[in-house]
Order: sequence, then structure tokens, then C-alpha cells
Amino acid sequence: QIADSVEYLERAQGIVRGHELIDSQAIRGFGFSGLLIPLFAVAELVGLERTVHIVHAAQALQIALALALAWATARLGARLGGRACGVAAAGVVAFSPIVLRWGVEPVSGIAPALFLVLGLQRVLDARSTRDGALAGLWFGLALMMAYQAILVVGAILLAVGARDLLGKRRAEGGRAVVGAALTSLAGLVLLQCVFDWLYYGTFGISV
Repeated sequence: QIADSVEYLERAQGIVRGHELIDSQAIRGFGFSGLLIPLFAVAELVGLERTVHIVHAAQALQIALALALAWATARLGARLGGRACGVAAAGVVAFSPIVLRWGVEPVSGIAPALFLVLGLQRVLDARSTRDGALAGLWFGLALMMAYQAILVVGAILLAVGARDLLGKRRAEGGRAVVGAALTSLAGLVLLQCVFDWLYYGTFGISV
């Protein structure tokens, strides 16, 4: 295990057991460790003492996220360019050396990529503020996993806003979709800030 994955695991374990990390001062968002919390909660519930089984479960979770990323990419590619495009896009993702390396290691990176693709799927076909809000939730979850996702989210929302304003859609509708996405995104950012306050004692320190 690399140090980062150990830290995510230890942070999740610390939250379940109610103690702080003693060997790391890194400021990280709550998101990815939050995905690992149920593994430790179940282990505590059944009295599992060997944490190696929890590590294996975390690796299995990461593999599931990587497979879901390939599947979501296939759907997005098929939506944009047909079935062959979807299969090709999924292949590029599934056989990427980066995904093959980090798709088996419990670190943040795969999870936000999945949420970004799901958000992009939703916002491309957005016809209402509900679609925009759901896209914003996916983008917010990506940001909670890794704050660097804000760069991708910002680019997507700018592109979608420009498309809706300059394309065939009414400007009012375009603004409403982007506004709904930004509102739900801001809600999850605020939630992340609250988690920071509860865990680190400082509001929004990881953001």
C-alpha cells in the first residue's frame, strides 16, 4: 500500500473509532474516506480484527468504481458518437495505464472521474432545472472526492452555458440549467466545509 491509500484507510478507521490521525498532518477532503467508512463500521460491528480483509474490501470497491467509470464512459461515448464510439471510449479508459494502476488502489481519483462523467451525461441532455440540479450534485460529489475536480467542473459549466446561450435553446432555459447546477454544487461545497469544521475544527479548510 502506498502512503496515500493507507492515510485514506486510517482516516476512515479513525472516524469510526473516534480518534485522530497521529502520523499525518495533510488536509484532505472527507469524501473518499467517507466511502470507506462503511467497511470499517461493518468490521467493528462483526468484531473483525484483521484489517487486511478491510484493505481487500477497499481494493474491491476501487475496482468496482473503475469498472463503473468504464461503463459510464461507454454510455457517454455512445450518446455522442454511436455504439462503436462508446466501445472505443470505454476501451481507452479501461486499458489506460493510469486507470489500471490506480483502479486497484484505494485512493481518490477514480471516484471523481466517475462522478464527472455521470454529471456530464446529465448536463448534456439537460432540459430542465431538475437535470441541472442533478448534474450539480454529481459535480459536487466529484469535488468532495478531490478538490482538483473544480477545474473540470468549471470548464464543463462554462461550455454548457455558452452552448445554451449561443445555440438553439432559449437563453433563459440555459441560464436556469446552469444556475440549478451551480446551486446544488454550492450546496455540496458547503457540506464539505461543514465536514471540515467537524473533523479539523476549521470551516472549509480542505476547500
